[in-house]
Amino acid sequence: MWAEQIERATADDRKRMGFGPFYVDPGGRLLLLLESIIRSPKPGARVPSTWPIDAAPGWVTIPIGPGWSFEDWCSLGSEWVFESPDPTVRRVVIVPETLSAERKSYVEERLDEPLELLHSGEAFAFHGMLFILPEIPPFVMNSFVFHPQGYEPLNVFVGYRGHTRPYSEVITPGVYRAHNHPNDESQARYHNKARIARNVVKQLAFERENVCLSEVQAMGVLQHYGLIGPTDILDLSYDLNVAKWFSLNSWDQTRTCWLPKKFAHHTDEGEAHDESSVVYTVIARLLSTPLPAGSLLELANRSGVTLLPLIPPSTGAPALTDESLPRNISPLWSERASRQSGFGLRGVGPGEYDSWGSVLGIVEHRFHPTFWPNGWDRIGGPQLYLNGAQFSYNDDMSALADFILPRETQLIAQIRQGIARVVKVDPI
Repeated sequence: MWAEQIERATADDRKRMGFGPFYVDPGGRLLLLLESIIRSPKPGARVPSTWPIDAAPGWVTIPIGPGWSFEDWCSLGSEWVFESPDPTVRRVVIVPETLSAERKSYVEERLDEPLELLHSGEAFAFHGMLFILPEIPPFVMNSFVFHPQGYEPLNVFVGYRGHTRPYSEVITPGVYRAHNHPNDESQARYHNKARIARNVVKQLAFERENVCLSEVQAMGVLQHYGLIGPTDILDLSYDLNVAKWFSLNSWDQTRTCWLPKKFAHHTDEGEAHDESSVVYTVIARLLSTPLPAGSLLELANRSGVTLLPLIPPSTGAPALTDESLPRNISPLWSERASRQSGFGLRGVGPGEYDSWGSVLGIVEHRFHPTFWPNGWDRIGGPQLYLNGAQFSYNDDMSALADFILPRETQLIAQIRQGIARVVKVDPI
């Protein structure tokens, strides 16, 4: 396998290696050319300003009274939202052109309290500006592009995660979560194992399906099928129904099956809080390099292989956008990811550390039939629609596990065998 040849090669040899549409970097990763393009404007050229890439401040605690406080996500350049208003500073508000007059009026009435707009998931703050999200119809796979004057386009994705109870590590990928006890040694083993396994995934997807996977997509295959254990990919779905299903169904380790969530506490609000079902909205930006119009299509035509687009052609949108492949977030590739409308997010480390500043907002939607029956009103209520049927929170939806989590395909079985043959790193 390519992975074996790469492991036997020296760093100098790797610089001259290439397999199909992939090249090999000195670290031993199979990469697509589109993943490594970095635009370098000529000196003096007038180009739009780029957005900063730096660690986000993360969660901040806001006191609301004696003994009471709440936490909210602070994105890169949004500290001003959590401070006392400064009347001498004028903030820029970016409003989509598609926003209705009624919606604009609603937003204008609340501009003096931007934190309220953030809490409701109707806006996010970034780089000193306030961005109002469009109404649902313009979204394609929950993706949207803002065009602030003087800046490069800002590509935004809105994803969802469902948990059967409030979760303290909302955006921390599995391999970094506290219960997995991450440390320098275990992380070094993990990254080496993941790198080799990704190479196997990319080779077999290319040879069997003529599909070129990016780093995020290949890692998503490892994540969705548990091929190497927990990974540094955070699963997100652009389908609220999928997130609701995961928040209302839990895996029973003893019986090795999915069971419907039971709400047992109806008198104690504190205990009910801990058993409430939660859907988290995660707003993230895509990190990629804008390219001249048509360059991406030309590269795809030259390679003669299939590049998975961010937006599927069936939506009527262009199959390829004029930018390189996103480095931090991408639609995940596999039958299981497709059933879950799955996207993958990279760049978040232990303790919710957002090293690239790509998470723009996090909103919690908590549901409990006794104490918070209206907690999901903003996201369509406690009903969900999957596989052509409608369900309520108290229906037994455990049988949908076969739809959301389909069995491994022949290709996934081959990938699993290939990884077992090549990966010789001690398990974490």
